[in-house]
Amino acid sequence: MSDTFTKVISTVPESTLLWEKRDEISEVLDGKLDVEFELDEGIIFVDCGGNLKEIICPDCGEMIDFDWWGQAMDGYFENDCKNPNFEVPCCGDIVSINDLIYNMPCGFARTAMLVENGGIDSETLSKLETLIGEELRVIKGRY
Repeated sequence: MSDTFTKVISTVPESTLLWEKRDEISEVLDGKLDVEFELDEGIIFVDCGGNLKEIICPDCGEMIDFDWWGQAMDGYFENDCKNPNFEVPCCGDIVSINDLIYNMPCGFARTAMLVENGGIDSETLSKLETLIGEELRVIKGRY
């Protein structure tokens, strides 16, 4: 049997606003969701575990090879996450590793909001995006 989780992250990897505004977020949620907040020293990859089926280039729509992506990830983290841009092998465009289309969604972040026992609806997500002032990404992981 696998474990599942839902995490909400900013689409701005360096952002710590979820952490900084955690008290305000908790007020907006008003006990409707059981959440925990995480803050990392640096940017981490927030993956969806066994839910990741494919990675697609946002410029040309072609699938990205997992081996190439793994090498790009290694390079990104070896460079202390300073340059997320890589030349993708499919079309030769320069694309941010954060902007690749992960099916199911994944992302890069310093902070995350872990939603216990379930997910988050689009209305609540929209309220949080307004509060934070950034687009948020919902990641549903399975391990």
